[in-house]
Amino acid sequence: VIQLPESQNPLALWKSLETKYPNSKQVGEAVYQRGLYFQNRRQFSKALDEYRRLLAKFPDHPRAKSAKKQIEVIEHPDVLLGGTGFYPSGAQPKLWFACRNTDEVEFTVREFRNQDYLRERAEKGEWYGIGYSDWHHWSSKDPLKGYEGRVVKRWTQRVPKSDQVASHSTTAPVSKTGGYLVEARVPGGKTVSKGLVMLTDVAIVGKGLADKVLMWVVDARNGQPLKNQKVELYHRRWNTRSLKSETLTTDNNGVIKVVPQNEADQWALAVTEQGGVAFCDVGHTSFQQFEQVQPAAFGLTDRPLYRPGSRVRFKIWSRELIKREYGPAKAGIKLQVTINSVDVFDTVKSFELTTDESGSVSGSFELNSELPLGEYSIDVQYPEFGFTDEACRFRIEEYKKPEFAVTVTPGTKAARLGDT
Repeated sequence: VIQLPESQNPLALWKSLETKYPNSKQVGEAVYQRGLYFQNRRQFSKALDEYRRLLAKFPDHPRAKSAKKQIEVIEHPDVLLGGTGFYPSGAQPKLWFACRNTDEVEFTVREFRNQDYLRERAEKGEWYGIGYSDWHHWSSKDPLKGYEGRVVKRWTQRVPKSDQVASHSTTAPVSKTGGYLVEARVPGGKTVSKGLVMLTDVAIVGKGLADKVLMWVVDARNGQPLKNQKVELYHRRWNTRSLKSETLTTDNNGVIKVVPQNEADQWALAVTEQGGVAFCDVGHTSFQQFEQVQPAAFGLTDRPLYRPGSRVRFKIWSRELIKREYGPAKAGIKLQVTINSVDVFDTVKSFELTTDESGSVSGSFELNSELPLGEYSIDVQYPEFGFTDEACRFRIEEYKKPEFAVTVTPGTKAARLGDT
């Protein structure tokens, strides 16, 4: 814990203002700031003491209205349902939630038309963001309206009451295959936290190869492959927004092969007769990365610091990153090298250099005496990749004569002109 001195401690400074100038109009502001200080650090009881002291001592202060609002915020009971998602059929989902200022939370589970929801989102091209990891982000938004069904279960969970945000868990008493909308609320409260729960008997595992994607459709409960399982494949081109769909069928091993299409987003959706669903993103971007080549440059200069008018000597190595590994050095590659001012975003000089057998280039240039002081970068442009990589940096600084401090101890306390 860092202990600030009294002269730099905001709490001590606000307190001293109240002590030294009790009748000042700024005392109310100091009390309010102390309350915010404690509130921002989740010390809610101390924050409430400061806000209430402000209202009692300065009821007409301009901050009084804000203090009342902050008290309401601190004392307001609230609940937030944690990330939900997919569970195998037959298992009762364990749900996480956080709450404060309440000793019980009410839960409601409704049926949810998950197949219609997924198909309609796919047809609109709104698949991104509702994958397994981000499902709960979408589940609290309005697009869920219209897909809810009848209430399946209701229950109340007792929790220890605290003014701090505390995490708890509960088990949803549902196990039948299908989609469910879970709602959590504080008794009597208007705010509802929602989450989607999918109990499914099917799962899709995708593996990208060089020119295709293998998709393995299995039983989510035991991992056994599902043969003759129909899988809906959606294609949506980003430039025309046109949608195409086709239906594929798994072989005896539960496998289908999908060839990713360039400039098209692709999704696979499997729906079982029991109502289980699974989906997988087949997007072309994910599988192009296996052959993606990205250039990289590294350079150095003979000095890190130069004066205006000095000569800068540099050397740069250029490589290609293939599958996160550096490729071999290539000779005869033309590189566009530019010298740029980092501070004013201006190009000072440019070169076209050709790599040698070590895949490197070198050069030198003289700095203009009128160049502004500051930091400069040496960048390598790769037009064929539409990419520019920074190789290294240097600085231009004005020369300053060294200053010396000399201490002299005289031999005598007093001296006259001419003494030695």
